[in-house]
Amino acid sequence: MTHKLFSIVSAQNGELRGTTTIPKELQDFLSPGANPLALVCPTGYCFVRQLVLDDINLCHHTILIDKEDTYKLIINGPELTLTFPLENNILLTTESGDTLTLDEGQYAISKIPISELTTTFQAGHSYSFITISYREHIFSKLVAAYPNFKILSRSDVANQATCFRFPLHFATLEMKTIIGQILNTRCIDSDLNLLIKKGQLLDLLIKVAEDQIQQNGHSQLSISRLDTEKILEAKKWLDLQIDRPITLFELSRKLGINVHKLSSCFLQITGSTVFNYHRKVRMKKAMELLLETDKSLFDIGTEVGYIDGKTFSKEFKKENNISPFEYRKRYRLPMA
Repeated sequence: MTHKLFSIVSAQNGELRGTTTIPKELQDFLSPGANPLALVCPTGYCFVRQLVLDDINLCHHTILIDKEDTYKLIINGPELTLTFPLENNILLTTESGDTLTLDEGQYAISKIPISELTTTFQAGHSYSFITISYREHIFSKLVAAYPNFKILSRSDVANQATCFRFPLHFATLEMKTIIGQILNTRCIDSDLNLLIKKGQLLDLLIKVAEDQIQQNGHSQLSISRLDTEKILEAKKWLDLQIDRPITLFELSRKLGINVHKLSSCFLQITGSTVFNYHRKVRMKKAMELLLETDKSLFDIGTEVGYIDGKTFSKEFKKENNISPFEYRKRYRLPMA
């Protein structure tokens, strides 16, 4: 099988054949918003959900095999790739012999020049990981927005034998949340659905860039007066958006500013990422509701953009080191 984005070759069985007829055993792995493809192999299944946009491609791989096998992934041209193992660890070997172990929950950012990755999957185990590739013009804008993020420019890696350039880090809660949204949310309108997905995929790349810069030192960007005014406008708008999460793509369209510049300028001016700032705005409103109303945790949670009271309580405690129930009990004054 030759896939638009990649092909997979089994060491025992050769190139895997693709079918859009999904076996019953894999129906539970279907998620909305992606085109499923099953790769048939005598040792088990390699199931791929793919989301193909004009300049971003996502593949979610699920590996279920009964007999140990080694797969070779042959890449057909992505420029910059993010890899996130979601279930079980993965040991990758490049065509030059370099190895990289990705633990569940970690991520790697890679830059081609390599075109092949090999990994061995153990019998009786299930593996799940996503790979997301971004085209040249997307990460060139990222480099412009983050001057210290030079490793992404083509000239910096042109002579490197290996594609893995950054130390591995564990995915943050925000990254995991965005990944969950990408895999599980869907709008009925297909065009709007793709627009939402693109925004989420750009948000994820921004979060990775911010995480890498935090680990390796902040970049300083010369910010124009006009861009400063737009960041202050963004803050005012975020202060009003308490009933739902937002995406960088949505905010950038509203302000007429590049998502990469928006993210880096916001961080430099406010000392906080867009996501962290907006989460604190919503939590501040939740605190007010806890102290000033008799509303249930479910009603307060949904009012500040969480799907239910349980999720809200978990995030509130993580943010404030106290549960919303205990916060209300400890700080609320007696009602007149």
